[in-house]
Amino acid sequence: MANQYFGRISELWKHIPLAEALAREDIKVYWDSHAGSALYPLTHSIERDHGIYHLLRSVEKSDVIRGAKYMDVLRGIPNFPHLESCPGGPLVAMSVLGNRATYVFCDLDNDSLEDIERMAGALKLQDKVRTAHADGVATISSESAADSSHVLAFIDPFRPFEKSACGVSPSELCFELARSGCKCIFWYGFGSASERESCWSHFSCPSDKEHPRVQPWIGEIVLETVEKGLPSFDPGVLGCAVVCSNLMETTIAAIVRTGAALAGLYVGYRFPEGASGALSFRHSLQ
Repeated sequence: MANQYFGRISELWKHIPLAEALAREDIKVYWDSHAGSALYPLTHSIERDHGIYHLLRSVEKSDVIRGAKYMDVLRGIPNFPHLESCPGGPLVAMSVLGNRATYVFCDLDNDSLEDIERMAGALKLQDKVRTAHADGVATISSESAADSSHVLAFIDPFRPFEKSACGVSPSELCFELARSGCKCIFWYGFGSASERESCWSHFSCPSDKEHPRVQPWIGEIVLETVEKGLPSFDPGVLGCAVVCSNLMETTIAAIVRTGAALAGLYVGYRFPEGASGALSFRHSLQ
């Protein structure tokens, strides 16, 4: 199990918007560059208490979150709402799309890929799923589809601007796929205020003639302490964002609602030592 961030707020603001997009868009092909496992054993920690456990405790306070597609995924896991495991991206995708899509899941961790294959079998999707023990950026760069408008690529690297073995960075792949007509959701995290603004500027800068870009939508969740320049407890990452390209306006509107509602659940949240765990949400249409 290579991914240690499961169940944290950074994972929630990855899979909540992903599930909304998959439920609303016409997707026939799904590509995942850094898949991780399908299901993770869930135990308490400061970070997960701030993440999925707080979501489960407070979901009834928000009609928007209660109705979010991600909550349907959680309800499909045994022992809901007293979960003993939480979904990774592959289970979110397979649960929402089912047999109406084919899937390519990439990862460098064999255990994660084996877990995806087991879950695909349990969901009777084994004939729809292909796993690749390979660099996800290189693999997806080489994929092709008859109609790119029905493809959704999910890219969530640890280092968004670092070149892969094929000479392309994850962020460059995101823009290449968007220019080709693919629907794309790109996730990134940040650990400082300066990194936050640098990433935001990179993805929100206008198109230019030499390197034309599809103007994406960006939605960000961040600790309020970071936004206010105050000392902060770090629950894994200080904030994170999704960059969405070629999604319908109605899909973006739904993701905006879930982002605002998710932040609303954290008003007054305190970590055990007293530091604020409240969240702020901003997006590029504001």
